[in-house]
This record gives sequence, structure tokens and C-alpha cells, in this order.
Amino acid sequence: MQNAPMRYSVLLVLCAVGLADLAEAQRPIIVRSLMGRGRVLSDTMGTPYTVPYPAEAVFHALPAVYESLKIPPEVRDSAMQAVGNQGFDRRVEVAGRRISGMMQCGSGADGDYADYYKISLSLITFVTPVDANSSTVRSVFLGSATTGTARGTRECRSNGELERRIQDLVKRQLDK
Repeated sequence: MQNAPMRYSVLLVLCAVGLADLAEAQRPIIVRSLMGRGRVLSDTMGTPYTVPYPAEAVFHALPAVYESLKIPPEVRDSAMQAVGNQGFDRRVEVAGRRISGMMQCGSGADGDYADYYKISLSLITFVTPVDANSSTVRSVFLGSATTGTARGTRECRSNGELERRIQDLVKRQLDK
């Protein structure tokens, strides 16, 4: 019985180490607030699209997809199966298309804010296995327009076009 406290101490340390590894593997990706209203848990958002490819293959194809969109994939998290960029700015265009065609940022006398103000963006794509041969692709596209007026920034809402495009590009990349 004298060794019992020692056994419990060793067990406690092993559990703590195991929980630390588990916490590291399951940490959420936090996207800085684009509106200054706190943080956004991007791994809880987005519309999932099922693709007929294993999650591992999809995850490895995503950096090339992002490069083809001219968005540097600064996040490559194999534990979360996530690829993306949590903070980049664009004016007028992103991924070769007008931002106003992919996001609604509001408008003023001169037209859509996305057509003439700096837009701060975040784009993260998550991959989730469905079974051995298929997975879901879920992209989260967030933005805010810096208007230069007393109102400051305006939240932008994605219309889903870029998210669907990423799914299509993943399919093309893996069909090569």
C-alpha cells in the first residue's frame, strides 16, 4: 500500500500527458474577428459537400486548389484536416473573380462596397471522412469591408460560390 500514492501519481501524470495530446489534436481553428466582435469558431460553420474521395487524398489536394485560386494556404493542419488562410486582404477581386459576385458586403451611393473598398478575408476548408472512399469538404469564407466612413467596417456574407468552386476544383485535382 505504500506504493499506492506513487502509482496514482504516475497514473495522473500519464493521464495529463494523454489529455494534453488529445487537446492539441482536437483544438478548434479560431479565426480572428473580422468585425471586432470577438472570435469566430470556423470549424463549426460552412456547408458540407460530399466528394467521392478519401479524406486523406482530399486534404493533400487542397494546397494545390488554394494555389490555383491564388490564395496562399498558410494553414495546413493535418490533425483538424484543415487548409486555408485565416487573414488576407483583397480589393475588388479574389480567386480571379469579383468579390461582389461572391460576397454581399453592403452598398453605398457608389455601388457594392466589395467593388471599391479593401476587404479583409478568411477562407478555411475542412475535410471530414464519411467512409473509406468518400469525405465531406466544408469551406468557410468570411469577410469584412473597411468602408472608410464613420460606420467603419461592414460584415460580408458569402453567397456560396467560392465554396462550391473549391469542391469542384478538388474533384478536378483528384480526377487527374
